[in-house]
Amino acid sequence: MNQSGTAVKVGLFVAVGLVLLVLLSMAFSKGLSVLTPTYELYLRALSVGGLKDRAAVLMSGITIGNVVDAAIPPDGKGVLIKLKIQQKYKIHSDARFVIEQIGFLGDQYISIYPTKNEGAILHPGAEVACEEPFNLQDIVHSASGLIEGVNRTIKTLNDMFTRVDKTLLNGENLTNMSLAISDLRLASAKAVTMLDGVNRLVDTNGPPISKAVTNLVVFSEELDLLALEMRQAVSTNKVELTAAVKHLESMSSIMERLLKDIESGRGLAGAVMRDETLRFDVRQIAGNLSTLSSNLNRYGILYKPKPPKKSTETPAYTGRMPFDK
Repeated sequence: MNQSGTAVKVGLFVAVGLVLLVLLSMAFSKGLSVLTPTYELYLRALSVGGLKDRAAVLMSGITIGNVVDAAIPPDGKGVLIKLKIQQKYKIHSDARFVIEQIGFLGDQYISIYPTKNEGAILHPGAEVACEEPFNLQDIVHSASGLIEGVNRTIKTLNDMFTRVDKTLLNGENLTNMSLAISDLRLASAKAVTMLDGVNRLVDTNGPPISKAVTNLVVFSEELDLLALEMRQAVSTNKVELTAAVKHLESMSSIMERLLKDIESGRGLAGAVMRDETLRFDVRQIAGNLSTLSSNLNRYGILYKPKPPKKSTETPAYTGRMPFDK
């Protein structure tokens, strides 16, 4: 009886010690203890990567919880990661959740980066998005694809250089290139000589050129003054110019009416244009006037034409012609 009671006491003591040891180990480790009040959050990510259960959840470098589970959601898109966060830590909805890794080959963990803390505080059971973890295999695949692309590019360049070496860099083309370079050198020398001649010409004719430029400036100033005077004249004689324009308009209308009368045969001009006799007389009068003006220009206004001389010679034979009847 005493032995059985002692065994029970020893067993209870050992059980209590084991429980206390577990509690102490959890209290001094990075994990959460059973007595720590927590709440749950769910992260939706494309891949869990190398994240394991009991992985730490850090916010600003401080452990605030652990990863307790990871499962595929019912819709089959991505993965849901279940977190347990200590009750005393409040997380805003605008915080960033990132799966990161310790070192290059270390364990992965959840890192929370607060931003402006302007969003609402996440309630228990909330689901937030998580950024995809760094995947070394994807980087290796991308690098291998990049290396293959670089190899193909190098091969293409080698083929191109080979074709260039065979087609462009042969002896004949190199000779032609050397001749072309020589011609370019001669052309550049001639161009330099021509530029020197132009410079000397400009230096020699500097004063005439400057004088011509000065004359152009003076001429432009005179043109400006002329334009100003013309503008002032137009503004001063605006009324007279308007009246002259109106007179011209009235004259044009009168001429138009006169032409219409001539075409229709009305008036003196129309009658002259229609009547052949009058038209002949007008033409005769115009010819006489032309002759008169010509004589006046040549002989003056007091010129009097001499009468024609009568012939005083008598014929040598006054008799009858032989064939006259």
